[in-house]
Amino acid sequence: MSAGEVRGRKLRADVQRNRAALLETAQRHFLRHGVGTSLEAVAREAGVGPGTLYRHFPEHPDCLDAIGDT
Repeated sequence: MSAGEVRGRKLRADVQRNRAALLETAQRHFLRHGVGTSLEAVAREAGVGPGTLYRHFPEHPDCLDAIGDT
């Protein structure tokens, strides 16, 4: 299953864009501020709401794991 799929279904283009923006921004934040970076700050800089971030990455480690997978 690719990053653009969930349970074999293709994700909508906006969902894929939001996830890519979150991952790019999160990687920058984690490099700059360490693992204690604020996920709310990541969401804000990525231009999405905190709910969108937590829908993709419910816990802090989920976000770190996703960055490691890219």
